[in-house]
Amino acid sequence: MHIQKLNKEHIPELLEIQENVDIKFFNKRNLDNFKNLFDNGFCVGVFKNKELVGYSRVLFDLPDKNKKITDYYCRFKTATFNGSVIKPEYRGLNLQYEMHQYSLKNIQDKKIILSLVHPDNINSKRNLEKSGFKEIDKIFVYGEKERLLMEKKL
Repeated sequence: MHIQKLNKEHIPELLEIQENVDIKFFNKRNLDNFKNLFDNGFCVGVFKNKELVGYSRVLFDLPDKNKKITDYYCRFKTATFNGSVIKPEYRGLNLQYEMHQYSLKNIQDKKIILSLVHPDNINSKRNLEKSGFKEIDKIFVYGEKERLLMEKKL
């Protein structure tokens, strides 16, 4: 398996992955979300041969209008890990962690990386902690859905 940065040509595959995965901890993205992503951040994917089996998004603009997140963006040079999806048959192989490591190497000029994780998503929280993130708050986003706000200082 290998990890690489994705581009707009991968959007159909990105949309397909999230349609075929149970993502109860995650808000589905639409075509416009992915188009905007490549203007305001980047996306990495993990491939088995030529099959995209997972992706992770990184944004450099505000992902949500939550005051706590807005304050961070105003005070610090900040990026946000904005969702990872792995096909079910490839979970448990450390792919999310590996994509986070790849992404961290490709983030320039940022002082803080934020991530939002569902409180019950133990695997994603563990992968973030393994990458050096710390839980700093519980906030409500995406129409009042509770999320843990995780932070990594670079």
